[in-house]
Amino acid sequence: GSTPPVSQVLTLSDGSTATVSITQNGTGVLTSAATSNTYTGGLIPAQNALQLGMDINPTTETITVRIDFSSQPGGSVNNVSLSLFDVDNNEFAVFNSNVGNPTSATTSTTNTFNGTNTVSGNGTGANANTGAGNTTITFGKSGITWVEFTYGSTSNASPVVVLHDILFNSTTAGGPT
Repeated sequence: GSTPPVSQVLTLSDGSTATVSITQNGTGVLTSAATSNTYTGGLIPAQNALQLGMDINPTTETITVRIDFSSQPGGSVNNVSLSLFDVDNNEFAVFNSNVGNPTSATTSTTNTFNGTNTVSGNGTGANANTGAGNTTITFGKSGITWVEFTYGSTSNASPVVVLHDILFNSTTAGGPT
């Protein structure tokens, strides 16, 4: 597994940055972290995304992925949404931010949203090349300095979760959109 935490500063098209950090909440949980288009989320053509492999045993082991926007112009952003692929089977993702829970979630055939902050697989597996395990979470709020999700499984498993798009609006004129 990787030694936690793992951080990567992303430079956006306007030159500003955001930091993605991955923390293991257990031993040996994160087995891989790479940019890949192996899990397509049903997109044609396939697009690169951050693919995270895990080894969850016992079920209390999880990983937390945090996207930090505090280096953005104005120190925060508005209206963040992020897409995950392959939230299925007995896996779950719990979402949070500095301004609270998400305001909405779009789910697919292999997962459900609890109405507050958790998307859970419904016991059915999704194929790596379909959108059946996709979910998009939206924080329709302002003043967001960070959002995060904690990913795990209610059974011993070796799941993969894929972080695809992260979209947001700048709090300052001329910033990224």
